[in-house]
Amino acid sequence: MTSSYPGRRRKEGATKRRAERALCRRAAAVAPRRFVEAPPGRSVPVDRPHVSIQYERTFPYPIDVAYAWLTDYQDDDPQRAGAMVEKRDVVRRGDREVEVDARLDVLGKKYTGRAVIHLHPEEHRWVAVIGRGSWQFHYRLEPDGPHRSRLIVDYRITSRRWTRRALVTLGKPLIRRQLDRMWDGFADAMERELGTPISPAAQ
Repeated sequence: MTSSYPGRRRKEGATKRRAERALCRRAAAVAPRRFVEAPPGRSVPVDRPHVSIQYERTFPYPIDVAYAWLTDYQDDDPQRAGAMVEKRDVVRRGDREVEVDARLDVLGKKYTGRAVIHLHPEEHRWVAVIGRGSWQFHYRLEPDGPHRSRLIVDYRITSRRWTRRALVTLGKPLIRRQLDRMWDGFADAMERELGTPISPAAQ
């Protein structure tokens, strides 16, 4: 009986490797290409399993000026963005909410859907909820001196599938590079449209 153990272990090892390869192939195909729209009146879940990608950037403008510019969503925003944002058509605009049809390019995949941006100007923050809340982008501005402001973003990718969360986690370095290019584009557009910021020496 003992002579059968090595062969059994080799067979079990091969089976495990085949299962792992199949899981990798399945994980590569699970990312959705279209966001599912939330039915009217349905609240957005906030406690589902998710992966967070943190991002920060400083803008050389006072916080009120930066907030007004960053939350002024426009149809031609893809021309301002350096990456990722391929479409952002405003379909509804209110004092506290903006609704857009969006298309994002994330690591080569195209994601389309309706996004609702909830504005909180008194707190200098806003939240973009895409679809049923599978993607939630939490933005917050903080003052960084009298003439500068710091943007802090928490990009939350929600999924019940651990394989999808694992793929996002593995892709974080590449996604951060895409975010850098996107915000480089927005920062350049902000300076073109708002004018030359106050230099640190003048502050």
